Amino acid sequence: MTKLLQARWLAEIAKMRNTFPEFEPFVRDGFFGDVIGFTGQLQARSGKLYEVNITAKISQYPVAAPSIVIRPRVGPNWYLNGTLFVQRPWRPNQDTFAQQVLYAADYLRLHG
Repeated sequence: MTKLLQARWLAEIAKMRNTFPEFEPFVRDGFFGDVIGFTGQLQARSGKLYEVNITAKISQYPVAAPSIVIRPRVGPNWYLNGTLFVQRPWRPNQDTFAQQVLYAADYLRLHG
């Protein structure tokens, strides 16, 4: 992980601790992958809990938006690879993992 990416990752962890302290960071760097992200649970409108994973490839972050996976899957807006379709532009210099969690929470409010 480059120093610039490491600084961004530490800022993301701090933001998530302030906004969604129940979400845990993880890094899978090496032979089995190059993934960073957060995992936690969100409660849907129905009261049901859903597992939410927000992940990004280390090699592509922050240029590419982190992916959102909600389990079990609910609603119609899914790519074939199992990630949630988010119809909002990703701005690498402004957007965060915490914002992706907000999108997941809003989706569960509508569909969960």
